[in-house]
Amino acid sequence: RRARRLADGGGMSADWAILRLQPGIPRRQLAGLQPHPALADPARPVTMAGYSRDSGIGDGGRVLSFHPDCAITDSRPALGETDCTAFKGAAGGAVIPLSTQGEPLVCGVISQGNGNGRSTYVPLEAFRKSLRRHLR
Repeated sequence: RRARRLADGGGMSADWAILRLQPGIPRRQLAGLQPHPALADPARPVTMAGYSRDSGIGDGGRVLSFHPDCAITDSRPALGETDCTAFKGAAGGAVIPLSTQGEPLVCGVISQGNGNGRSTYVPLEAFRKSLRRHLR
């Protein structure tokens, strides 16, 4: 499939993009996570999941790697930090907390990680308006 960029954050400090696949995938064939309704609660743990290119756990990008039960260490609307370990290539992956009812939600997109217990992400708040505009 080809992907057309509809919107993006413009660089590494706002590392997100909304893409439209061509041809599209029918909604009935998709399963996805619901967006978090606000900034994630730093008191609740998150999981970061992406296709990292490391030769170990990510198997060169062929295996979804994830780090569960991480803590949000800095929560801002433009850029958040966690103590998750995200490896090179995991950017674009999901940051997932559980709701108080136990439902997994997407609260952001992995921006970068140092592979050593510090990873940054772009909170959904940074691009929520763009997402709503393009999902109509």
